[in-house]
Amino acid sequence: MNKPSYAFSLLILIIIGLIIYGSKIKINNKKWKLMAENFFLAKKIIINNPKLFIISMLCSITPWLIIIICVKIFFLAFATDLPLLTILVTQPIAIFLGLIPITFSGVGVRESAMLYLYSSIAKESVILAVGLTYSIVAVIFLPLICLPFLIKILKTKITYAK
Repeated sequence: MNKPSYAFSLLILIIIGLIIYGSKIKINNKKWKLMAENFFLAKKIIINNPKLFIISMLCSITPWLIIIICVKIFFLAFATDLPLLTILVTQPIAIFLGLIPITFSGVGVRESAMLYLYSSIAKESVILAVGLTYSIVAVIFLPLICLPFLIKILKTKITYAK
């Protein structure tokens, strides 16, 4: 077992220990105590209602899977076949780096991160094309598709406000 595996195993053990024995720990800081109480309340709700947990997990995982599959399709469109696991591990990092508030919607930062992260496994021109395609779809195309829904919602809110 290498060092990252040890660190990951230790992290998992700490989380499991906190879940099992965490309610017995005494906390003096009010902010930390409130966060711990909320955590254990959520744990209690999940244990009592596993259906709610499954629904919330599906609502969280589904958008990420859609993004990963879209990026896989974009790479295939530019004649590069990367393993899905590679994209699954790499793309969320590029997306999170795109959240740094330097540019409009992370355009440029995300592509730079993709160039750095994928550079050893794909050609730079393909990576840049995939990054720009992703940005066009995520930043321009999807908001334009959602614009009619926004207008409809705003009209109904204006109607209710009168």
